[in-house]
Amino acid sequence: MTELGIRLLVGDRAPYLPQDGTRFLMDALQRGGARAALRLATLAALGAHVKQSWNDAVALLLIAAERGWSMTFSMG
Repeated sequence: MTELGIRLLVGDRAPYLPQDGTRFLMDALQRGGARAALRLATLAALGAHVKQSWNDAVALLLIAAERGWSMTFSMG
């Protein structure tokens, strides 16, 4: 569900249907998807296809972390 949502958001090997993509991500979030929470956090921070809200973005990042999502970044 998350993968399809992401594809629809950007039109990657799927039609460009960002509202449908967002709905798929919301459904995946409700079903426990950590990656969906991360993607929705980005959308909330930007105000892209959802209401812009830093509070929601941070809450979604926390949900992603609680569900086990982690990324490492290299600064150089």
